Amino acid sequence: MKIIICTRDIKYGIGSQVKTEIDEFLKDDKIDKIFLIAPKPYGTSKKIVFKKIKNLGEYFITKQPYFAFKCNGEIKKILKKEKI
Repeated sequence: MKIIICTRDIKYGIGSQVKTEIDEFLKDDKIDKIFLIAPKPYGTSKKIVFKKIKNLGEYFITKQPYFAFKCNGEIKKILKKEKI
């Protein structure tokens, strides 16, 4: 099984939940790959495939549209290459 996670934050707020989920996914032998699309990497497992997208803008209202657009493009690329 392969999983895609796209998150604007890997450090605070929802990032804490994302890290917890990744840690649980890493324990599951049924999961082969975790595609993490985020501003910063997390973990050192070979299961994690990291793609960096920078956060642009200073506030949520300016960060969100750019990140969502870029993340959508990365997800489409992954879906073309992988069976998710």
